[in-house]
Amino acid sequence: MDADVAIIGAGPAGIQAAIQASRKKASTVVLGRSGGSAISGTELENYFGAGPVSGDSLLERGREQAEA
Repeated sequence: MDADVAIIGAGPAGIQAAIQASRKKASTVVLGRSGGSAISGTELENYFGAGPVSGDSLLERGREQAEA
């Protein structure tokens, strides 16, 4: 598999890096376990722009945004 960018980690920082790489039209691969994040399963109330949201939901929204 050829990729311009390889990101190690599928948590919030890795997903944000994938979103930024995708915005620059770089082919990107994210290496990490789904659900391996520290926020997975956690209810977040202080995440900017997200209001009360589960960590799983926030990660899924980030993955969808990166893929789009």
